Amino acid sequence: MFHPRFLTTCVFLPAILLPLALDWRWLWLAVMLPGCIILSVYELSSMLIPVMDNLDKRSQSSSPASHLSGKIWQAWLIISCLTLTGLLIYPIRGLGPVVVGASLWFATISLFFARDPSEGVRRLFVSITSVLYGCLPWLSLWYLFQIGERSHEYMIFIIAVVMGSDTGGFIGGKLLGKHALAPRISPNKTWEGAGCAMLFATVIAGTYASVAGLLPPAWAMALSIIGSVAAMTGDLVESILKRYATVKDSGVLFPGHGGFLDRADGFIVATPILWLMIESIVR
Repeated sequence: MFHPRFLTTCVFLPAILLPLALDWRWLWLAVMLPGCIILSVYELSSMLIPVMDNLDKRSQSSSPASHLSGKIWQAWLIISCLTLTGLLIYPIRGLGPVVVGASLWFATISLFFARDPSEGVRRLFVSITSVLYGCLPWLSLWYLFQIGERSHEYMIFIIAVVMGSDTGGFIGGKLLGKHALAPRISPNKTWEGAGCAMLFATVIAGTYASVAGLLPPAWAMALSIIGSVAAMTGDLVESILKRYATVKDSGVLFPGHGGFLDRADGFIVATPILWLMIESIVR
């Protein structure tokens, strides 16, 4: 019997790559950008709110009114992140006052939905984390697609870097792993797995970028290694968040994958870094 992770990968990977291969960039972007923001902010807030409010997820200690207030606040947080993204993509005149006003509104609503001031401060912390980690990094998808006619191919390159790194790290860790990379954060990560992750990313993504003429061979290999390190860093950041929240998986939306953030953590860190470097090289 196939593992659920394999089956969901067989469904989602073609759905991600096919529109890019056909150069349906705007359709792909219109779905992926808001989708990634919604799922990231939803899972982040779902993980952190119970911890910040000192509630045990497995208990029923919170009242129905408090639970409803938390859900309303979570929905408001998602809408706020989408609105912020829209303002950054389509800037309007006098954006400065709008951002300042939105920030004050952001803080006020966080306090309004709280039962006491200390809870409001904790929820404000969750809001900031959601914006900085779950929202803004995905904006690099939009800016990446402004590079030029081959922007969809650069996105395929980034996907190859992150997925090649994940695959190499998994295989290398299983077959060769002996020395822990960060035992207090993620005991299963090993230096041998990290080496294999960079090797796989370089072979798969570097070869693709070189053969396709996207980047000079030396840059293709260098960016593959840098992207692999960034993807592994994202994986460790996700492990820190899960340990802080005392949860095994970030969510349950993707069977066998441990949640959306468990699959996207590498992209959250690697995509902005690779976009900036590709932009500087291409421009």
